[in-house]
Amino acid sequence: MPQRKLDGLLRALLIWTAVTMLAVWLPLVRGLMDGSSYQWAWSPYISGSGISGDYWLVVCVAVFGLAVLLTGWRGARKPFHWPLLQWHFPLGDLTLWAGFAGCASLLLG
Repeated sequence: MPQRKLDGLLRALLIWTAVTMLAVWLPLVRGLMDGSSYQWAWSPYISGSGISGDYWLVVCVAVFGLAVLLTGWRGARKPFHWPLLQWHFPLGDLTLWAGFAGCASLLLG
């Protein structure tokens, strides 16, 4: 099967997707390694310490993000486009909402 070459826009989208995966990857790895001493929160309603609390959501989002990246690097065939939009639209919505509501309401850590 011939290899398809990735164009520049797709490569940029995949790199940006990998950068946004850091918000998922950090609590995933640190929750496993540091245990209950690591407190993480994505919002006031989604949080935990170590692998307790809503950690199952971190695992599900990490699996989804890795699936998006893997299907993208394999040539962006059919199942790639909608999951990529499902990954980036909530991030864009959060950024727009924080911009209109005031920067203090955007939780980055």
